[in-house]
Amino acid sequence: MVGLLRKLTKVYGPMWRRMLNSETPEERLRAIVQSEPLLALRGSGRELWAEELADEYIRRLRDNW
Repeated sequence: MVGLLRKLTKVYGPMWRRMLNSETPEERLRAIVQSEPLLALRGSGRELWAEELADEYIRRLRDNW
């Protein structure tokens, strides 16, 4: 258990420190997103789907099978 805690602290320690030092929820969220590359991708590609609903896209794909 101690080994796991050490690994988690090593990996997530910087993120936790930034989160705890943030004053507002928005700053905490920003600190998390900056620490996690996958979370930083959230919202990317939004403009690609702006004109087409997901159901319509799937229906169009299936019609072409």
